[in-house]
Amino acid sequence: MNNANRLVERYIQSWNETDPVRGRVLLENTFVEHAGYTDPMIVVQGWDAIDAAISSVQKMFPARYSRLRAK
Repeated sequence: MNNANRLVERYIQSWNETDPVRGRVLLENTFVEHAGYTDPMIVVQGWDAIDAAISSVQKMFPARYSRLRAK
């Protein structure tokens, strides 16, 4: 697997991880410290802001993320 594939895997894992500590580790291993994240609903910069955005999205869709917690 090449570096781009590993980066994409970590990115997806960071959004799907429901444990805050493991999620933060994934986030910090995926994004540089002052990275920006932009989508149609969110514009944030830095680890803390990205972490908060991920947490907010997980709270908006609890049924989806509770299924991931059960795995």
